[in-house]
Amino acid sequence: MGITGWLRLVEHRLALAWRALFPGRIRHYGDGGTIHRTGEVNVEVDPEGKVVSVWFRCALLPFTENVVGVDRAKEMRSAYKHEVHRKITAIDFLEPR
Repeated sequence: MGITGWLRLVEHRLALAWRALFPGRIRHYGDGGTIHRTGEVNVEVDPEGKVVSVWFRCALLPFTENVVGVDRAKEMRSAYKHEVHRKITAIDFLEPR
């Protein structure tokens, strides 16, 4: 097998490894690709306080709602009393094939 054959084999194996790690198309959302400049997620709740959707800019995000105990709720309210200095600039989505 010549060098071209080896390169094709390596390229094929890299493609297989990539597909195993990322089984769908990766879509980058943000960093100037949208008209919105918000750096946080938006959580929408119904009148009873149940989460109905989670968004980043215009992208609907998957979520899991967890009911927490009194101590955890107090801890998280305390954490958000001060400004959170992290801003989300982009999210990478894995779209299934």
